[in-house]
Amino acid sequence: MLNSKNISNLLSQVLEPVLEITSSKPYSISLLSTSSKKPLVSCFQNTLDEDTKGDDNDFLNAGITPSDNLRIMSLTSLKAWEQRTNSEHDWLVIRFNSYYIYLYKINDEYLVMLCCDLQYPKVLAIKKLEKLSEAMKDKL
Repeated sequence: MLNSKNISNLLSQVLEPVLEITSSKPYSISLLSTSSKKPLVSCFQNTLDEDTKGDDNDFLNAGITPSDNLRIMSLTSLKAWEQRTNSEHDWLVIRFNSYYIYLYKINDEYLVMLCCDLQYPKVLAIKKLEKLSEAMKDKL
């Protein structure tokens, strides 16, 4: 069984940059509960630049960093997860204005949610979440 410190350590590994592929880094990652509809454990990049803030025309994140939007993004993402029509994949990509949210299923109770900028490679995000899901599946 994993405790919150071990979960945080696993989650934070996904935030590590892969400089051979991209200089872009994910902003945050969270373990979500599908039953309670909220993030249980979250990790954020050490440095969230000012340019991660949305502009005033950006409905979801007007002047707010991803950490402040975490609850909104997780609720909206969980709703999209429940309403998806193609459930043959264990993942879902959602665009929130200037971010992509990647959801990946660990089991029926848990999902991981990765928040990245639009330049972060989708294949890399999904592959990282796939590996994380495999590592966590039997431990949750």
